[in-house]
Amino acid sequence: MADITNIDIDGLSGNEAAQPRVFAHSVNPITGVNIVSGEPGSDPIGQQVVETGIPTTGDSVSVLSRGACLYVGVSCNITVVMEGQPADTSLAKSVTFYGVTAGSFLPILVTKVWQVTSIGEAEPFTAADVDKRIIALF
Repeated sequence: MADITNIDIDGLSGNEAAQPRVFAHSVNPITGVNIVSGEPGSDPIGQQVVETGIPTTGDSVSVLSRGACLYVGVSCNITVVMEGQPADTSLAKSVTFYGVTAGSFLPILVTKVWQVTSIGEAEPFTAADVDKRIIALF
């Protein structure tokens, strides 16, 4: 029997202001190696806010159509794919939030974290500098 990966956070409907998503019911720490450039000039691969694994024959996978807000525990610039953007958005067409302070909650809904870079003239981050310091809340 195949495993079932079911992600169902699409429960709200109608006027979002009337039904706000205030509390998180789950978290996913973002892995530093996925969001920090390796060699100079190389692009990070990014990380989906929810990892579903690789479906096999017989699996049922519900598509994550809602984004997650972010807790950012390191001062950085963060590049993301917003909930309203197509799922196949590239790094070049994603959105960057500059000057995010450590300990911030970003009240945005993202489906992917592409990359994190240091602010200003600071040394570039290593994967260990940001590993699990950005958390998707959904």
